[in-house]
Amino acid sequence: MDIEKLQKVIGTPEENRDILVKALLLDLKMKCSDCGKKFLTDENMKDLMIVAYTEVTNPNKLQCHLECIVCAHQGIYTFKPNPLIKSY
Repeated sequence: MDIEKLQKVIGTPEENRDILVKALLLDLKMKCSDCGKKFLTDENMKDLMIVAYTEVTNPNKLQCHLECIVCAHQGIYTFKPNPLIKSY
């Protein structure tokens, strides 16, 4: 089976990571501290961009560099523990 065809159906690892992280951020009911844009629904989350991840391989934390597309304000949210890695 061609992996590229399969990834068109199930998504790439990067796309799936972004979906999971945005779902977790949605649960936090965040808002932009600059313009006040609220991120309370799936539709609102389209205005929140994940610019970068740091500490991706650290099971204790995952830092997400976020940007509000409405006003370009940027910030960092840190998950503790890292939701992408199971710690043993």
